[in-house]
Amino acid sequence: MNDVVALVDHPVHDHAVRVVAEAGARLLECRSRAVSAGESCSVAQAVALARETLSDPGVEALVVAGTERAAPVWRIITEAAKPVFVVPVGARLPHGRFGRVLLPLDGGSTAADAVAALARRMASSATLVAAHVFEPDTVPAY
Repeated sequence: MNDVVALVDHPVHDHAVRVVAEAGARLLECRSRAVSAGESCSVAQAVALARETLSDPGVEALVVAGTERAAPVWRIITEAAKPVFVVPVGARLPHGRFGRVLLPLDGGSTAADAVAALARRMASSATLVAAHVFEPDTVPAY
């Protein structure tokens, strides 16, 4: 069985990323677990840990906090070949399950492959919403 992994980079974000990882695991019908980057990790260290985590064949998806330190999140999501859930700071957290999932697509095969893999694994109760994103400036607000 595969895992959805919560990447915890600060205690403030710990609860939110874990809740979303658990909901993501229910969505993908797998387990959730967490890895800690540590409070003082640099952008490069956070990105390296995300790459390492996503390279594990037992990892289905990654959950990261969308913080004011946007650099690591943007690098992670643009390099990932697997789904990455981004949790905005202060977001309303899911209660149990996701009802709707936004899937940003850039027209490239990497994003399309990740979305196809996610869609095949998702529980049938969730609604998929696709958004075409051309570059960082056109990413919809979350």
